[in-house]
Amino acid sequence: MKKHQFLRDLLVRRSQPGDHQFVLRCVKNHSWTGRERVADIYKVELDPSKPLITTPALRKWTIENGIETWGAGGYCPVLVFGDGSRWIATIYRDSKAPSWPDTYTIPSGLCQQLKTGSIEPLERASEREFDEELFFLNKRSLGAIQLDSRGSSLPALNEFLMPRTLVNDGRTIIKVYQGDRLVEESKPFAIGWSTKKDTVTTVVYSSVLHVGSAVRNPDDMFLLNGEAIEEEGRSGILSREADLLNLDDIVRSPVVRMVRYRANFEEDKIYAEKIRKNTREIRMTEPLAAAIRKIRELPEKEYASTFAQLQLRPSSPVL
Repeated sequence: MKKHQFLRDLLVRRSQPGDHQFVLRCVKNHSWTGRERVADIYKVELDPSKPLITTPALRKWTIENGIETWGAGGYCPVLVFGDGSRWIATIYRDSKAPSWPDTYTIPSGLCQQLKTGSIEPLERASEREFDEELFFLNKRSLGAIQLDSRGSSLPALNEFLMPRTLVNDGRTIIKVYQGDRLVEESKPFAIGWSTKKDTVTTVVYSSVLHVGSAVRNPDDMFLLNGEAIEEEGRSGILSREADLLNLDDIVRSPVVRMVRYRANFEEDKIYAEKIRKNTREIRMTEPLAAAIRKIRELPEKEYASTFAQLQLRPSSPVL
């Protein structure tokens, strides 16, 4: 008799796939146009002669033909634990991944077509992808009970609630033009410009997640990746390895302390392993690499104050 997979069921329920269609726009050119006070200004010119990219086939066409596209958001989460240690939450794409194999990345994805007909703002897309792909669980109990709108009890993942502080240093401004008309302006933390491997430019936002004194360090938490997928008309779940990378190490040290988390759905368990890697051995997707470069450029005092611990009451899991 097959064992009931409690953890997988909870993850599928938490990660229900949406029915929204993604939208990318083709880019004619992008350039750095100068500085305004402390901000670097970038101009992105859309190409109205090319179609909106709304299907996997069109997306493949842009990659095969080296056409830069616009409309992806990424999210770089930095956790500050009770002991003051700082860690970046990442997802590992193994050697079998169809794109960017054997690399670390951040939650990211394409903007969606909203019910109003407009395109999802980049910051909203990046936050949605983060909320859909990474889950921070109470190590003592992976499951909890929640009440639905009718007052009925439902099993759920036992997630920690963490206040977020958006990292916005005002040093990056992107202005998007359709002809002479300014159609969009963004103030992200960093920019993962398109590459030959992936021709979409990813605009990266970053937040500090204040875990609180109840979670002293990564030993008290499990990190879980889950992404809802549709296969042959059925809902499924794709769960990759998730990793915490010590922020101070990756900024300053040749060796990085890491915590590797892997889910085993057959055993209903998540396994954590402490490892160390040489900084040069940590391969990253361009969005994550862009965020790391930006963090390394911060003056020491700004770095310390940006990723500082808040004085919070002890965190508690979702009940």
